[in-house]
Amino acid sequence: MSKQHSTVSRRDFLNGLGLTGAGIGLASAASPVFHDMDELLASSGPINKRPWWVKERNIKDATTPIEWSAVQRRPYFWAYPMTAHQEAIIQGLMKPEDLPYQVQRILTAEELETRNQVVIDYCKNEFPGWEPGPDGFGDLRNTALAQVSEFFGFTRFPRRFQTNGKIINLAQLVADAGGGDRIDGFLPPMYEGVKSPEEMGIPKWQGTPEENLMTLRSVARLFGAEDVGCIELDDDIKKMVFDSEMDGKKYVFEDVDAAYETATKRVIPNNCKYVFTWSMRQPPNMTRHQAGRKENAPTYIAYMRGHFLSCYIKDFVRGLGYTMVGAGGTGIGCIGPTGGFAALSGLGELGRASYVIHPKYGLTNRAMWMHITNFPIVPTKPIDFGSREFCKTCKICAEACPFGAIKTGDPTWEDDTIYGNPGFLGWHCNYDLCPHCPVCQGTCPFNTIRDDKSFIHELVRISASHTTVFNTFFRNMDLNFDYGRKDQRDWWKEEDFPFGIDTSY
Repeated sequence: MSKQHSTVSRRDFLNGLGLTGAGIGLASAASPVFHDMDELLASSGPINKRPWWVKERNIKDATTPIEWSAVQRRPYFWAYPMTAHQEAIIQGLMKPEDLPYQVQRILTAEELETRNQVVIDYCKNEFPGWEPGPDGFGDLRNTALAQVSEFFGFTRFPRRFQTNGKIINLAQLVADAGGGDRIDGFLPPMYEGVKSPEEMGIPKWQGTPEENLMTLRSVARLFGAEDVGCIELDDDIKKMVFDSEMDGKKYVFEDVDAAYETATKRVIPNNCKYVFTWSMRQPPNMTRHQAGRKENAPTYIAYMRGHFLSCYIKDFVRGLGYTMVGAGGTGIGCIGPTGGFAALSGLGELGRASYVIHPKYGLTNRAMWMHITNFPIVPTKPIDFGSREFCKTCKICAEACPFGAIKTGDPTWEDDTIYGNPGFLGWHCNYDLCPHCPVCQGTCPFNTIRDDKSFIHELVRISASHTTVFNTFFRNMDLNFDYGRKDQRDWWKEEDFPFGIDTSY
């Protein structure tokens, strides 16, 4: 089949955007000439397929500046317990001391209700006629969808589970046996069907670091992941590993052959010198249609798929004869700030909302998965496609945040939030205020610039990667054309893709 090719000049590009005159002179040095439409989808390397205008930077030189001497290991903790546990405490079904993690404070019933009402009022104002329904998620269809999507959410064992005609509290059974509250943890799941090379009496897998990373990419893609990356675990990167977990256990590096876990610590062998990272796309269209008191179906689906892949890939590496540890995105076993690892390994740029922005998928991309391994893999480089500079101008997510948790000012070195995490020049989201509501992720212009595969939208991304001159114009264009969040009720009228993701780009 023949291909149609076209050449687009700088002037044609600017005319298409409605920009002429003096603007051409400002952008001419930075705006490229596109000789072939295929260039828009050209690969930037053998590992991840990216548009040609995504630039690679030097190792450890992400677009977010880092002062390594100021980075210190710190504990991982939640600013507040998750809503399900909050409600269980309020209803007297749990005691605060029974929580499986440390918290800064417990919200009272009144605080929780006030916080929920802020988001509900926001959505009612945003979408006239929308009502929160019986559980704060919208009408009965959306309520049922939000509730059912929490089944094995974050791979948590359900507390009420019908099997063989019996209602079983699976979480309690696992806890009584000494287990945790979810399938994905620090160590591989050790599925009985996976035998190590040693158990089978054969040598372990041998491959070059490049081959090995591509091997992991193949497995990750098979189970639904997108990009993959790697950072070498040197003395600087080790400082990003949490000092301790939410349950109080310490993360410790030791000269041992295999990772292990006790009642007080989780041990990472010193021979594990690589951090493997990967991203999982979140259903983008449904993300923009979220409404209600907290994130729901598209978020839960992304985490569920991500944590299951976390289990698969750790046991896969065990089957090759190597060690891989870490729970990926969230929960017990999440061994470091995943946004930082994602940015350093080239999965995107750290943005204003403290999420990682992907060059093709914007904020609808969970770049929150990382594992430490002794499987030799080649490091990947940070990338630059202009999103950090765009964030300085844009501020749409910060202005949309119902709680003011996202900073509206310039990036700072100081972190005045509860996390107290200095050492990088960025926007330090105040997670003590953030209830993980559904608003900010659906507002990012990088979600929608390619939303209808428009040629002009693709050129907007290219321009943003080369110059900041038109960032204010692009920001206002996004607002004026209403590319952001959509009415939750309209999603049911649309034909979405399997898993809510268009895999053609």
